[in-house]
Amino acid sequence: MTATSYLISGDDASLISEALSKLLDTLCGEDFVPVEEHGAEGTDESIDIAGVLDALATPPFLADKRIIVLRGAGRIDAAQASQLAARVKEPIEANVLVLVASGATANGPARAIPTALSKAVKANGEVIDTSPGQGRQRADWVLQRIRHAQV
Repeated sequence: MTATSYLISGDDASLISEALSKLLDTLCGEDFVPVEEHGAEGTDESIDIAGVLDALATPPFLADKRIIVLRGAGRIDAAQASQLAARVKEPIEANVLVLVASGATANGPARAIPTALSKAVKANGEVIDTSPGQGRQRADWVLQRIRHAQV
């Protein structure tokens, strides 16, 4: 069974983008699945999540599943996080929420996802950390990427 919420995070925008593409390919498969995108990466403005909350509260129309992607999820505030966490805890099974959070911006480190939301996703969905790690983990990560590269 597919999870109804995902959190993709990391410091490198290209690795986050790659993880998002792979996840969307996995979730959609060969079927038509509408994907709604909200938010944006790279700006310091706050995000209006009303559209995300509306999408999560209604079943998909003319499709078996709908994917709602919220980019820049690190910019949501605690009140917005608690609203999203409530939807994550009691989802409509046909809706899948994908939160995308970058660990760095042009102005330095980004804010972390509020704890209430990250805990809700961990408990009810899946967290995908794209960070290569430190020390030995990073070396193993590089070797794995080289082995799987189609060169």
